[in-house]
Parts: sequence; C-alpha cells; structure tokens
Amino acid sequence: MILAVMDDLIFGVKLREAARRAGQMIDFAARPEAVLAKAAMAGTRVILDLNLRQVDTVDLVRRLKAAGVPVIAYVAHVQVDLRRAAEEAGADQVLARSSFVTKIDQLVQPN
Repeated sequence: MILAVMDDLIFGVKLREAARRAGQMIDFAARPEAVLAKAAMAGTRVILDLNLRQVDTVDLVRRLKAAGVPVIAYVAHVQVDLRRAAEEAGADQVLARSSFVTKIDQLVQPN
C-alpha cells in the first residue's frame, strides 16, 4: 500500500491516478499520528511532501525510518537544506517536485 502524506490536491489526484493504473492501494494522511499508525501496516510505502504545512516533516521521516517504513519524499529543487535534512533523517529517496511528477508512475509500481 502507498500512504501519501501531502496537502496538494493536484499532486494527490495525480498520485491516486498513477496508483490506480499500477493496481496499487493508496491512502492519504496528514497528521503525524495518523501517518505513523497507517504506516505500521506491513508493506506500506510513504510518499511525503516535505513542504507539508504544520508538520515537522524531517522528524516524521526520522520516525518512519525508525519503524522501518520506506519513505520517498519530494521538495522544491531550491530547498537544498530541507532536502539534505530529509536525506540525513533516512529518506530512501528525495526528489525535486518536477522530478517527482515525471517519475510518478515508476514510484507507485509494486516492489
């Protein structure tokens, strides 16, 4: 299952459609407690918008990785410090938003 952690409606629609094409289940969450609870399900991968408002996304990456959850994150290409912080927190991949959009179909493929 893919757990999308974002508040961007356009990206959410694109991700939902890509998951549907790949035959993947997808769920959405934004509050850290809900993300951690849903991510605990076996086989869950998290796709995280590092620019999510009102959430310490780097801490969320750290907590998800401590639980053994794969994390793919994306961020504006100019936010080098945030990208680096997410990588240091353990994110499996950190993509620029533009790259995320072009690779969305690959990212939702079953492992």
